[in-house]
Amino acid sequence: MMLCLDSKFSISTDNDNWILIEKKNGKKERRHFFSSVKHLSEFIGELKLREFSPKCQVVLCDKSPLTPSYSSVIKEITARLEAYINTITQSKQ
Repeated sequence: MMLCLDSKFSISTDNDNWILIEKKNGKKERRHFFSSVKHLSEFIGELKLREFSPKCQVVLCDKSPLTPSYSSVIKEITARLEAYINTITQSKQ
């Protein structure tokens, strides 16, 4: 089973692992192996965060109680990604 997430990432599985296939322009694809969907989604979230961080700088007001922390936002996004991956893999079975 091979599922395409976007133009850069695809997901596959073997008997023991979840495999994230990362396509790089002009290079061989990289394969990352994970024991669970949770680890896979956290890895994708961290990769996207590292891509996004150098591109912009966010200045937040020190007195804004409504601004969520980065870690809580990343946790929510990775939880949603994990749920999405579970949904598409279950529908393909």
